[in-house]
Amino acid sequence: MKKKGTIIFIIMFLAMLVANYFQYQLSPIAGRVMENLNLSQTQFSSVFSAPMIPAIVLSIIAGILSDRFGIKKVCGTAIVIAAIGLCYRPFAYNYETFLVSMILAGIGTAFLNVNVAKIMGRYYEPEKTGTMVGMVMMGSAIGMTLATSITAAFPSVKTALLVAAAGEVVITVLWFLFMDGDRGNTETESGPQKVSLTDSISIVLKCRHIWVLGVCMMCILGCNTAMGGFVPMALQSRGVSEAAAGFVITGMMVG
Repeated sequence: MKKKGTIIFIIMFLAMLVANYFQYQLSPIAGRVMENLNLSQTQFSSVFSAPMIPAIVLSIIAGILSDRFGIKKVCGTAIVIAAIGLCYRPFAYNYETFLVSMILAGIGTAFLNVNVAKIMGRYYEPEKTGTMVGMVMMGSAIGMTLATSITAAFPSVKTALLVAAAGEVVITVLWFLFMDGDRGNTETESGPQKVSLTDSISIVLKCRHIWVLGVCMMCILGCNTAMGGFVPMALQSRGVSEAAAGFVITGMMVG
């Protein structure tokens, strides 16, 4: 179990890395993306933040589906959809097609974020689960850092986008090869107590600490998205090179 837990940790770490890499790699090459697709600044803003849409719309649904049909099947399907979106993205030819590809790619991220604690809880003791979840989520920050620091070095936008697509395909293959089939539903149904979804949501909504945490996360993610999307563009408009602008935002992400 310990060896399998390590394998699952590596897969989840890489999955979270790629999930943030594909979005933030647009930041240092924003000028080239806008030129290739003839995007306005408003349109670029919408495509950059498009992966957040599934998280807003589907998070509760993702949890319900995962509890009912199993994490491997549900998250696996979401990862496949994300891989399709990222494989199509290098060949998008206008605002609409690029936006759709980014939304599809964000579905995998949304479903993984919802289930990361439950997945790690299967393979590690309760007292270690929080630590392992934190280490998995560190992959998100590393993905942002890599994206903003190295993307400008790629010779073309298409090449940069193909790298992200290849990474998601690898994650998809690893997921179906190593992720165990779901066995938690039976345990839940046979347990001594069964709490309804309505009661669970009611308890969560009444918890002051969850609201505080949610507001804090909203501010942090909003700040990261705004900086990641527009600081490099602002610097480039002042004559700073793509590579230098990427390193500036990388410093913010590392901090």
